Amino acid sequence: MYSSDELQQRTGQLVGAPYTTYLLNPEYEGHTPAGYRGEDVQFDELDNTFHIVAIGASTTYGFGLRDVEAYPYLLENILQDKGYNVQVTNAGIPGYTSFELLTNFQFRILEIEPDLVIYYGAKNDADTLFEDPGCYNNRSPLYGITTFHGLWRTEFEDIPTSVLYRYFAVNAGIMEVPNDINFALEEIPVAVECLSGETYTEEELLELNQPTFAERNMRNLIALAQFNGIDVALAELVHPMDMSQVYPDEEALIMSSARAQSVDEVNALYKQIAEEMDIPYLDTSEKFEIEPGMFWTEVLMTYDGTQQLAEIYADFLIENDLLPPPETD
Repeated sequence: MYSSDELQQRTGQLVGAPYTTYLLNPEYEGHTPAGYRGEDVQFDELDNTFHIVAIGASTTYGFGLRDVEAYPYLLENILQDKGYNVQVTNAGIPGYTSFELLTNFQFRILEIEPDLVIYYGAKNDADTLFEDPGCYNNRSPLYGITTFHGLWRTEFEDIPTSVLYRYFAVNAGIMEVPNDINFALEEIPVAVECLSGETYTEEELLELNQPTFAERNMRNLIALAQFNGIDVALAELVHPMDMSQVYPDEEALIMSSARAQSVDEVNALYKQIAEEMDIPYLDTSEKFEIEPGMFWTEVLMTYDGTQQLAEIYADFLIENDLLPPPETD
């Protein structure tokens, strides 16, 4: 039987890290020793290969799918089949907001020398808008820093040795899944002090908490990339509006109207940033056909969905001259 620490190290997708809270666990199946998803690549040997790095969270990582079913892997195959000498690195990390993306970009992505960085996402930044306004808006020590994740635990409590007990305890809701991200995170002590103590509706939170920090983070990430001679392209996050678009027999909303509105607001914000900073922007929803079987959650795609997304992204990169000319025989 493994202890909590051993389970987390052996089976967890993520491991704690400075500055970014956590990174991909290099020991997890489908992860590289450098902490990316997919096949191991020697980045210092890509001199003649155009290097694309896909940044984002679960939608980029391909959560719930094999590494070869995530859209960055499929995008690489599509472009290579068209004659383009490219390497697409999947740098998606589940749960990341623009806070972690910016930090990860500065300390890790720059080191693998991308020629082009592409971003697909918005949901997690939209979710930060539903934090307590006392921490999000007020001049506390956490002003400007999200409390969305918390701190990575350095030690884990021992868990029962009985596998049968663990199974029933997890399913009964009296025990957290040992390799789940929430099991590995703990509350930020100072965050408790800045809580407003008020109860808000989602609509009220969305009105009080504007995406100020998401805007700041994304603008800084783009500026940092441009300073280092790296091109950037952003893309709209597509999401079904009701369950019937995922499962034909269901009619309920797949997310609340306020949550859907928050995603649309962050999408619109990133489009505005792209226009103002002269960055190519993919209006994904104009081309993506949402049909049953394309998604398995409110934003996470099945293989059919990621295949369509990869095809759309490939056409976008080619049409916007973001790639060097394809090789000819």
